[in-house]
Amino acid sequence: MSFLGKDSQRPAKSSKPRLYTSRFDPYSAGIRFVLGAKGIDYEYAYVDVHNKPEWYKEVNPTGHIPCLETGDEVVSETSVIYDYLEDKYPQVKTQPTDPYKKAQDKIFVAHTKEYLTPKITGCVKNPNDNLEEVTKVLKIIDGIMGKRGTDYLGGASPNFADYFLFGWVELLPALKGAHDLKFELDKNEYSNYWAWVMRMDKDKNVENDRATHKADLKNRTAFFKTVLAGSPDVKVGL
Repeated sequence: MSFLGKDSQRPAKSSKPRLYTSRFDPYSAGIRFVLGAKGIDYEYAYVDVHNKPEWYKEVNPTGHIPCLETGDEVVSETSVIYDYLEDKYPQVKTQPTDPYKKAQDKIFVAHTKEYLTPKITGCVKNPNDNLEEVTKVLKIIDGIMGKRGTDYLGGASPNFADYFLFGWVELLPALKGAHDLKFELDKNEYSNYWAWVMRMDKDKNVENDRATHKADLKNRTAFFKTVLAGSPDVKVGL
């Protein structure tokens, strides 16, 4: 298990898709869940986002992760990677085929990125300034789930919208532990959301990803504690 830091060498190109990722990055987690759901044989390379190698800008000029490299094809930006995977590997669908349903799921993801993810990110350093807004957005999401009336946003099984959202909300228990918060969403008031969380928590692609990257709650909580201490340890728990 190698980590690509400032002094590392760029890996040789591979015949397999390679995901430049990070263990605890929620954007990367969503992509990894979809790769698992599609059964894609891929390799991954950990980028130390706190000490990135200079050559990584040759892969992705923005320096962001996740980024997917397949031979000479390089695709960045999370939403674009989802679409690329859906088009390139259509055997297992993770997006609706119905244009309107697909549009609704993409709107859901766009709104989640705009209204929820910045507040969860804010909780890393300042939970007291962000948790109230997180609860408000999750209440709206609970209502959307109730209105859809299905086990998942994707219907009978998770799709890219489920995996995107879960990559973010699975950070909340770790942030709660890192800050020693008493925060808890009411099980009745957020019943649709909680039922969805329980199902997603047992999803085989989520479970496999946690095992592969040793990204369980314990290690995720420990990682956030190192972030709060000012010395992020990307290898915590290994």
